[in-house]
Amino acid sequence: MASISITYVPQYEGCHRIYFRLDGNETYCLYTDTSLSEINVEKEVTIPITGDIETCLGIPDLSCVTQTVEGYIEPCCAGVNDETLRAPFSFNPTQVVCTAYNASCSGAGISKIIVTNPGSGYASTPSVSIFNSTGGSGFTYTLVMDGDTVQEVIVNTPGDGYPSTSTVFFLPSPTGDNPVAYIEFCPCGPSCGEDSKITVEECINQNDITVVTPFPGDPFVVCSTSTPIVTNAPKVSITPVGPLGSTCCQCKSYRVSNSESVNTLEISYIDCSNVYQEASIAPLGALVVCAVIDSVALAQDYQVVITDLGACS
Repeated sequence: MASISITYVPQYEGCHRIYFRLDGNETYCLYTDTSLSEINVEKEVTIPITGDIETCLGIPDLSCVTQTVEGYIEPCCAGVNDETLRAPFSFNPTQVVCTAYNASCSGAGISKIIVTNPGSGYASTPSVSIFNSTGGSGFTYTLVMDGDTVQEVIVNTPGDGYPSTSTVFFLPSPTGDNPVAYIEFCPCGPSCGEDSKITVEECINQNDITVVTPFPGDPFVVCSTSTPIVTNAPKVSITPVGPLGSTCCQCKSYRVSNSESVNTLEISYIDCSNVYQEASIAPLGALVVCAVIDSVALAQDYQVVITDLGACS
């Protein structure tokens, strides 16, 4: 939970009113400190930024704020308009040193091969090859025929290291149409095993969170106060792409459209409080999310359109 910590020396016993605002704002926010006060004994008060205070400040957190916080403290026994007992203060919020990291998966195993055109004219079972430019190995299959057409490609061994540019190639038909198919990839864990993970330390709430890495070819931005820890991910790379303010504190609105007519699309993203989120989109459906720039990632290699809508409303 985001909060503000204010330290002061009470000059009166009992409760105190703490008024504060961001420099440039007209309205002060009010927090009443009802904890025990001892005259001339320093005390620290933690004010949670929730509810009315969050509404008053206009932001959920101060991690990306550059303005000064200013205000004053007065005993609850003072009149609201009595300025003689006010103790003014001002401070600059502690800036969290947060860096954006681009996580990318260069290759993974093959989960499924979806036949979209069975072809025709085969007198015998054709061979199937995976074409790519940067590697991948270990894929094995069983081809199911229906007469002279390709009915199904069953993945026996997913292999590993196949890039998102990989394509399926069938031995050309001698007398008919060539089959057409596309690849669905596994997550970036080795050989379609356990998903690879990136553990990051959140830039706002300072909690450790775990983010599932993207599929091959889908870079994913994570924000962390320390270098993210990657596990079970032989093909995943982590590259710092910018300091605080360049990505981690900037959000945009995105429309994510699922072009699949049958499959539900699972997506993940970092919301504007820097919290990892997951969502589902029904076939041919769409969802608008407000997310950290470039943090929207796909959980399947489905057909999807991501439209940048600009600033969050």
